[in-house]
Amino acid sequence: MNGDRDIDTGRSASDYPNLLRRIGGLTTTQYAIGLISVCAIGLIFRAVNINSEPFWMDEAFSYYAARNSVSTIVFGRIDNHPPLFYLIQHFWQSFFPSQEMMRVPALFAGILTIAVTGLMGADLLNRSAGLAAALIVALSASQIYFSLDTRMYTLIALGCSLATWGGAGLTRRMDRTYYILYILGAAVAIY
Repeated sequence: MNGDRDIDTGRSASDYPNLLRRIGGLTTTQYAIGLISVCAIGLIFRAVNINSEPFWMDEAFSYYAARNSVSTIVFGRIDNHPPLFYLIQHFWQSFFPSQEMMRVPALFAGILTIAVTGLMGADLLNRSAGLAAALIVALSASQIYFSLDTRMYTLIALGCSLATWGGAGLTRRMDRTYYILYILGAAVAIY
């Protein structure tokens, strides 16, 4: 930088945010259609194989833990892992008790993580960056794998995504929305 200007481009530091916004110049409709499409792609990659693998011991434990009373789950007398997933699974199993439906809450958390990542990227950078980030999460082998597992991993990823969005947003401007995102995300990830 020469003074306040970039030697290579001649741009000032304040020009870069405007440049990034122009690169991501999708309309709201284009962005919404793109994000819905990326979430649908993520859903397809997850739902196609949702019950292709047999349940393994940790998933059986999740089933067992979710069958306990709400107070037992909430106060962590079952497991040292965060109890929120077991609580969600508890209520889910009361409506959908079949084994084929056990993995659906983790799948939903995985799809929400895709959406949150897309919204975070659009908010902090631009809409194109948000769609690209959402697509990376949608096609991530580890995220797909964990979305097909009756465990708390996708819920933790969702909480971390929300907390990251809030924390990164707070570095840009002190806004109540970012505080809420950070606290909500941290609570979901920790609990």
